[in-house]
Amino acid sequence: MEIDEILAGLDRLFAGKEMKKVEPYLQEHLKHAMEQGDASAVITIVNELIGFYRSMEQHEKSMFYCNQILSFMQMCKLEGTVPYATTLLNVATANRAAGRLAEAMEYYKEVESIYEGNLEKDDYRYAGLFNNMSLAYEADRKYGMASELLEKALPIIEKLGSQGRIELATTYTNLAACFLKWAEESGESAGRLKQAEESVEPADRLNQAEKPGESAGRFKQAEEYAKKAEVIFKQDGEKDYHYGALLSVMGELCLKKEAYESAASYYEKALLAIYENMGLTESFREAKRRLKEAYDRLGVSVPKKGLDLSREYYEQVGKPMLLEKFPAYFSQMTIGLVGEGSDCFGFDDEISRDHDFGPGFCIWITDALYEEIGTKLQEAYEQLPSVYKGCIRMTTAQGKGRVGVFKIGSFYRKLLGIPVIPDSLEEWAAVEEYGLAAATNGAVFKDSPNGFSIIREKLLSYYPKELWHSKLAREAVNISQSGQYNYGRMMLRGDVVTGEIAMGEFIKHVMSMVYLLNKSYAPYYKWMHRGIGRLSWGSEIGKLLEELALLPSQEQAWIDVGEEMSGMVNKRDEKAVLVEKICTLLFEKLKEEGLAEGENNYLEHHVGEILGN
Repeated sequence: MEIDEILAGLDRLFAGKEMKKVEPYLQEHLKHAMEQGDASAVITIVNELIGFYRSMEQHEKSMFYCNQILSFMQMCKLEGTVPYATTLLNVATANRAAGRLAEAMEYYKEVESIYEGNLEKDDYRYAGLFNNMSLAYEADRKYGMASELLEKALPIIEKLGSQGRIELATTYTNLAACFLKWAEESGESAGRLKQAEESVEPADRLNQAEKPGESAGRFKQAEEYAKKAEVIFKQDGEKDYHYGALLSVMGELCLKKEAYESAASYYEKALLAIYENMGLTESFREAKRRLKEAYDRLGVSVPKKGLDLSREYYEQVGKPMLLEKFPAYFSQMTIGLVGEGSDCFGFDDEISRDHDFGPGFCIWITDALYEEIGTKLQEAYEQLPSVYKGCIRMTTAQGKGRVGVFKIGSFYRKLLGIPVIPDSLEEWAAVEEYGLAAATNGAVFKDSPNGFSIIREKLLSYYPKELWHSKLAREAVNISQSGQYNYGRMMLRGDVVTGEIAMGEFIKHVMSMVYLLNKSYAPYYKWMHRGIGRLSWGSEIGKLLEELALLPSQEQAWIDVGEEMSGMVNKRDEKAVLVEKICTLLFEKLKEEGLAEGENNYLEHHVGEILGN
């Protein structure tokens, strides 16, 4: 494949926001170029990899390829040439992004030296050098030198005409960011700019200009450059990560001027632009922090849980759209958030919100209604804003299809394997328990008589009694076998690894029994411990299991125990003692249910009683 075709394919990935496909795409073509001995293609592809890793803040990978490509080009005897300088500029920028400012500046100066010996003073490549070098000076808080370089780049870019419009907008953005930081560094007040603007008549405002260094002068210059960049970006319609940088600058300017509603609006748009083009980078996190500040100033509270976010998003954004576009069908829709995902269970936190999280909700309708309006309804849903109160709807391939418009039967089939309520014991037993948990979690925000909630309520009434007893008996056997029996036998043999496996099985089956005794469906294993704290007496067992998991392996406690052991319980081993304490608690709960009697806490002994009842 020719390098032009490779770059065209790369452009398509960027245009489609398919950032996860970029690295494997480039790596595959780099491998082929190396196998074919195509030095030119190798240099081009590695430069693209360096730029990609830089933008994604994967600095270790970026530095690795920087070192590799310079060595490769020196081996090819390209040192001192313009192509070498082009790569060197990329390497310098990667070092600057990685915080290696001294190294970056050395590279920039070498690039400038090569350019001076090979290029005309107004060559467009100087503009790229000045723009990138200015960012290094800005990072080093040398704002005067940074702004001087950017202003040198402007006339060069302007000569490019329409072909250089995005580069011009980017330079204006960099100037705005530079002057904004310079103003803050020198203690200028944006509030003074706001007061000055309010005291001037609108007709005179255009003629009012302040010099840098005067009251709010640098803030005003930052604002003017930002507005110039905004005009270009809006006219050209190109919304790459440079546009996200501009939106952040606009948001910051509004924040400094106490225009908090405008600041929030800009930062919301910035979050989406940065996320779509770069992902969850530090730029994204900083924009989110600044957006929160704007919300705090406005007195806007951001829901702390995904389920609350979903409900509010539906009420404030989704419901008005549905009433406007589908008024005749609204009464036939059941709406809420149910299904897979930590937010549906209320388990979401900062760690879990890096994927498949954000503002969204489910609309459940009958097959007949779906045939009539399903496609249009889904299209209207997809046109809803994907950013709400600083939260972006982030969807992976695995999480696709968790919100939106659903046929009722198809929704339940996906979670349960069947589209209706299980009818027989065999059907109930065939359904995975975590599927039942996912089908009955979350909340219904708006109900309707379309059948969705009839199925939901039937599932919530729990397993048939016979199956419940059968499952309890199975867990009693598993708990005894793993924790009360096999753990001790493995430790006696010195097989610590298998002993730990047995302990893991014990913990999992104990949690399953806690859910069963509370007549609550257990979620997927990674949420089981998190969930038992919500159950009656579940927190007591949960704390004991956490204590058990934190105890180190105690292999030495099992050496030469001999006749000191009572059955398989070694009282020298804290884990074994905790196992017995947990089993005693479960035994007492079984007795309360009338499913066990006597004093023997070895749960397997009570299987007959559990099944007999």
